[in-house]
Amino acid sequence: MRRAADDTVDGHVPALIIDSLARIDTDAIASLVADHDVAVIDAHHRLTIHVKPGRESFPPALKRALDVMTGTAEHADALLAGIEWGGGRPPLGCTSNGGRLAPDDDYDAVCWTLQQVADDRMSKTDAAEDLDCTRKTIDNALERRELYRIE
Repeated sequence: MRRAADDTVDGHVPALIIDSLARIDTDAIASLVADHDVAVIDAHHRLTIHVKPGRESFPPALKRALDVMTGTAEHADALLAGIEWGGGRPPLGCTSNGGRLAPDDDYDAVCWTLQQVADDRMSKTDAAEDLDCTRKTIDNALERRELYRIE
């Protein structure tokens, strides 16, 4: 990423597309975005990071969100990377890619919702409605706590 970032800054390219935020130095991203007016695009998670024109610094809230996203992306990608999937419907919040599980676009929302159910802050029925699935799917997901980072 460092070489691509240097090329982007030197060439005055408006955007840098990366595979995933996982394992990316957030300070480097902040520098690209704030100091060099380069948008950083996470292709895997379909996320664009940029600041409004005229803003002189990288907002602290955006920095914190970026720290969380890079950690979440790294965790989700690493967690699911080693799980082979032989067919059939993948678990809630996951997709199958080349015979392995991968986080789907709604993976983080699924993890958050399941944690709410596990903490008795949300009913299984409400969770099923929010995630557009059956209550039985919620029951099955709650049995796979490690997959969804449920504490």
